[in-house]
Amino acid sequence: MSWQDDLRQLDSALAEGRISAEDYRRRRDELLASATPAAPQNQPQTPFGQPFRWDAQQQQQQQPQQGAASPDATQVVSGGNKADATQVVSQSGKDSERTQYVRPVTPPPGMEQPPVGWQANQPQMGATPPWGGPNDPYRPMDQPSWIAQGPEVFDDSSSGSKGKKIAVIAGVVVLLAAVAGGVWFFTRGSGDTQGGGDTTTSAQTTTSPTPTDPNEILLAQIPELNAKKDVDGGVLTPQDLPTDEVLSADEAEVLVQARVENVAWRGATKSPVADGKGAEKFSVLVIPAEDETAASELAEQLALAQRAESFINIKDPLPGMPASLVFDKRVTPEVGRYRGMYLSGSNVVLVDITQTPLVQEAALSGSFQDQVKAVLKQFPAVQ
Repeated sequence: MSWQDDLRQLDSALAEGRISAEDYRRRRDELLASATPAAPQNQPQTPFGQPFRWDAQQQQQQQPQQGAASPDATQVVSGGNKADATQVVSQSGKDSERTQYVRPVTPPPGMEQPPVGWQANQPQMGATPPWGGPNDPYRPMDQPSWIAQGPEVFDDSSSGSKGKKIAVIAGVVVLLAAVAGGVWFFTRGSGDTQGGGDTTTSAQTTTSPTPTDPNEILLAQIPELNAKKDVDGGVLTPQDLPTDEVLSADEAEVLVQARVENVAWRGATKSPVADGKGAEKFSVLVIPAEDETAASELAEQLALAQRAESFINIKDPLPGMPASLVFDKRVTPEVGRYRGMYLSGSNVVLVDITQTPLVQEAALSGSFQDQVKAVLKQFPAVQ
């Protein structure tokens, strides 16, 4: 068995775990040392590489032959620039043949050709051994790292670089976290200060004292109108109500006769109504009375007064309207007006929508119904 076979068996034993890495290195060094012949101490180094293949057969062939004990012998001769050749030479007195192996040695550029046979059996100091060298028959071309042999397979050569990368990434993360924390701290401080000021301002602008006057309470309960222009309203006396926009002079006099001192009123305007034309005036009036009976009598007097103003009572209630709602309307080619009146406890609630000029009565009806439904949520009708 050659030393190459021993080396392969040693690699297999390491891969299977039958020997340790330390034993493997020791036995591999011993095997390679036994395969390499000792060089003479006074042998000078030469620029030439190993001139012959290194294997078990050639190692036996290099032993000096004494006399004619062996009929066949191999002789290695260096010389010339010819290719390797095998020459048969007949020896005198012998029928056997002798094999001669001739191998050329080409010196590097600028070096003289050495004499023939100068280096036939002289191993060079520091020359590359056959394993792993250019003449190794088992050396793969451009051997990849994944088929490496020996204990180096189990070494993690990249662990150091990976550790450095992890340390750098961790440092960057910590730095970014510190920067983000600083930004959050400073912006939080300023934000809290500004937020506190905004909260105070908001409380001052949106929070108002709870009204204690009954009329003010009624005014606060009137929902937002479905119109955004010319918003007006307040707690007014019957004489202070806008003439012809809410109640006529005769209707206002009915309130005075009923001893109504104040009313809650909100008004606004929406335009255009349809096709870029027309405007609608919204009015919601809540009239407090002494009790439900007084409120019912007041509603009857107001209905008579408004019908004297050419309002027409519509017996059939509109869809979604309570049966107690009194619905009157006055429609001319110039103006359309819808008015609904009902009782909510001891209060008379009046919703009035006027469209000027009358461009679309369907739009007027829709605005009236939507506003009545919104008011009913705050002031439920008495059934």
